[in-house]
Amino acid sequence: MRCGKQIRASVLMLVCGGILPRAAAQPLVLEERGSDQWLRSGVLIASPAGQSLPGAAVAGTVRITQVNVNASQQNIVGDAANEPSLAHDPRFPSRIAVGWRQFDTIASNFREAGVAWSNDAGRTWNAGELQSGTFRSDPVLRANAQGQIVYNSLRGDFEIFNFLSGDGGRTWSGPFNGLGGDKTWIAIDKTNGPGRNFVHANWNVAGNNYLPNTYARSIDGGLNWGDLTTPGTAGVFGTNYVGPDGELYAFGVPNSSNTSTFRLNKSVNANNAFAIPTFALTTVNMGGAFQIGGTPNPAGLIGQPQVIVDTSNGPRRGWVYVLATINPPTVDNGDIHFARSTNGGTTFEPAQRINPEPISANSWQWFGTMGIAPNGRLDVVYNSTDGTGNLAISKLMYVSSDDGGTSWTEPLQLTGTFNSTIGWPNQNKLGDYYDIESDDLGTSVIMAATFTGGQDVYYIRVGDEDNNRNGRPDSIDIANGFDPDCNSNGVPDSADIASGFSTDLDLDGRPDGCAASCAGDFNLDGNVDDADFVMFAFSYNVLLCSETSMPAGCRADLNSDTAVDDLDFVIFAAAYEALLCP
Repeated sequence: MRCGKQIRASVLMLVCGGILPRAAAQPLVLEERGSDQWLRSGVLIASPAGQSLPGAAVAGTVRITQVNVNASQQNIVGDAANEPSLAHDPRFPSRIAVGWRQFDTIASNFREAGVAWSNDAGRTWNAGELQSGTFRSDPVLRANAQGQIVYNSLRGDFEIFNFLSGDGGRTWSGPFNGLGGDKTWIAIDKTNGPGRNFVHANWNVAGNNYLPNTYARSIDGGLNWGDLTTPGTAGVFGTNYVGPDGELYAFGVPNSSNTSTFRLNKSVNANNAFAIPTFALTTVNMGGAFQIGGTPNPAGLIGQPQVIVDTSNGPRRGWVYVLATINPPTVDNGDIHFARSTNGGTTFEPAQRINPEPISANSWQWFGTMGIAPNGRLDVVYNSTDGTGNLAISKLMYVSSDDGGTSWTEPLQLTGTFNSTIGWPNQNKLGDYYDIESDDLGTSVIMAATFTGGQDVYYIRVGDEDNNRNGRPDSIDIANGFDPDCNSNGVPDSADIASGFSTDLDLDGRPDGCAASCAGDFNLDGNVDDADFVMFAFSYNVLLCSETSMPAGCRADLNSDTAVDDLDFVIFAAAYEALLCP
């Protein structure tokens, strides 16, 4: 090792004079400190704006791409797409599957099961249809703990079918007969309890071939269904969610009407394969009335009741959160109201209005959609007509809370404005819902909008990403060479390989086609120099490679023994001495 090289004092202290013991290396550890902007677990940090739609007023990291596109990633004129749902593959987050109602022409009310997949974190999409020529509607997509994605689809005779994918939505098996009706919502148990990977379905009393039953369950991941039962009168136009102990919650209204009655059903034995689930019912005052129809969405809902549960190991574990788009008892026609329960859904605190737009007859907030991150952060998006001067013109807004809903961030405008009353496919609506999935660094949103003059589906990423699952934002990995991005697609190379976006036939940990490199050349510039030394120092004695699911997610483990230690230092020192890659 040539200590005569001009390197930083901190690096000299580490290397000159030999390999130091572990204790001496600790000052160089990258620790997860609360002051590290990119490691904060609370409200998303504002940073330079990313790609956005023309005219979008954004602040913060926001990326927007259209999903229902042709092979050239271009808009398809004359079609319509709405009611989108999405699911990330939890093993490889850059894999995303999306489903929607696909109308090949707005001249017809015939719709099919639109589907698309992305393996570059939503930057490009491969779109098509499941069972082209078959009437399908009301899609919901969810992934289980092992990465299998369930696509729940309603056929025209109100029968439910499920399609399954184990490769992030590229290929699908099925359809498999299910149980449900109009409108079915599904939730998957991701706990480590006895109900792990159980799929739960709740649906309405209307459009129901199985009355009085409105619940069914699959204990084999969506292949076979049974356990039909009547949980109560909640669930109409609502969603469901599995809590940290495998308990199931379903939230909705009692019937298909404008009503101020909201109900939560809870089952504590839904994770018991040997019992028919039973449910307890709680009435929740949301501070206003559920509404069908309204100026922005005349023939549809103004929002679907939502329920989520904190499954983290933090102080709010087990707290239950409900959200509803309601017509309040004021001149305002639409608001987003939120309520929480700190005792597992037994009682709820008074509902609060979380959209701060001024109360006005010309201000509608609608399609409120709520997600929760593994660390407990709450994310909400909603359409707002505030300030547009036209009840048909909306923009998508975002708020978040890192204290269980006690306080909320100021709204962040995610998109430009769009007209929700154009591009209708023989239906006077933009569909009935959006969808959202949150993680510790940000949130993924799927929405329908008319930015091009027709109804289309858009994927929105708010915040940074951790597609290689190493605990650091991808932007940090790429900028500092911890996990480079040789194809410049914004995704770390190891995540590209793992997701199938790129191949690594020579097994060197880099996508094929990258510039020649060698062990220790972390920034892939063909040299093993001071810049690589700093990167190695950050990982030395810190990162256990067995803690990441990515096969090349630990680039400093040069001997592939799942640890970054003195043995790797010896290998690195030899490359550093040689300076140039062979």
